[in-house]
Amino acid sequence: VHRYLDKWENLIDYLKNYKEPYPWSAGNFPLACNSYAYFKNVLGDKIGAPMGMLGPIDICCALCGSTNFFIIAKTEPALVHSLLEKVTDFMIKNIAVREELFKPDNHDFSIYDDYCAFFNRVDFLEFAYPYIKKVWDAYTDKDSIRQFHCDSPLAHVIDLFPAMGVNVLLMFDPKNDIGFFKEKVGDRICLKGNINPLKFLRFGKPDDIKKEVKRQLEAAMKGG
Repeated sequence: VHRYLDKWENLIDYLKNYKEPYPWSAGNFPLACNSYAYFKNVLGDKIGAPMGMLGPIDICCALCGSTNFFIIAKTEPALVHSLLEKVTDFMIKNIAVREELFKPDNHDFSIYDDYCAFFNRVDFLEFAYPYIKKVWDAYTDKDSIRQFHCDSPLAHVIDLFPAMGVNVLLMFDPKNDIGFFKEKVGDRICLKGNINPLKFLRFGKPDDIKKEVKRQLEAAMKGG
């Protein structure tokens, strides 16, 4: 556990003294491995391999604090690129360890990155797109379901997702218009979710939920 890299001076010091974590033993990963082994022993094929992780922007925001990260990205972009390269390289090595340990047969790999779309389109293309794509490209199961989760408004970048490597998008921001998304991605991405969790699932009546599900289906189902 590191203190927040809340100033660019702290980030310089961190990068200068950076030692890549050993993916077999770093952090809570051994605990996650033991938990998976236990449930696999109990449930057998009913449980899939845990092939999901936070995305590079979310990890950087955890290290720096989200506001600090975006400030440093705009004021000291070279530092942020250096951090993103280290984070992404470690993610890729972690994926390789998971493949070796878990031998996944569920063909499902997920990245969860809510903060990536806080960037405008130009900055997304610079700071988010290449690193997220690098992680997808490194995953050897080319037939996998590549699910990307993001709770942010995505209209300004949704058309970039197919080329980034995403084929399933899970989102829950009420500003996201699933019909607009469908127009942008066609049948290249399966659109998943986006039923407002508070307005409908928490506070809505059953009929409200049914109507909203039907509305979203009608907006997105044409063409598959």
